[in-house]
Amino acid sequence: MAQILELGDHYVVIGEMIYTNVSKQPKGRADKAILEMKELGDNVFYGG
Repeated sequence: MAQILELGDHYVVIGEMIYTNVSKQPKGRADKAILEMKELGDNVFYGG
């Protein structure tokens, strides 16, 4: 089941993950492999 909410000039998509697969295990701790928004560089705006 999925739901799309229109909030101002944005859309929020709510869904359920029913299957996932990891093709290559990350080295070290899995939580260290998470890409953070600040790592995307200056060309990506993620502020409010």
